[in-house]
Amino acid sequence: MKRVGVAALAALMFVTCPVAADEPAAGAAPQVPVPPSAPAAAATVDAFHAALRRGDTSAAAALLADDAVVFEEGGAERSKGEYAAHHLPADAAFSQAVTPSV
Repeated sequence: MKRVGVAALAALMFVTCPVAADEPAAGAAPQVPVPPSAPAAAATVDAFHAALRRGDTSAAAALLADDAVVFEEGGAERSKGEYAAHHLPADAAFSQAVTPSV
């Protein structure tokens, strides 16, 4: 599985790919082709969040690039190591404490 930076993970969490329809709804955004890398990136995002829900911070960290930059709460952690030492444990605890809405 490909490693991605958390900034990419965050972007993927909020991006939706419109499903092709016969006719778009009035005022709908134009259809955007899904890049070939999207399914692999989405699988990595899903695996990252699954690891957090299990509390498996080692597995979650293994999915991040060493030079990942994590933007969170108005600040930035500038590497996987820095994120793992600071916010990763709390992110895992939070993920275990909440019920996903999807």
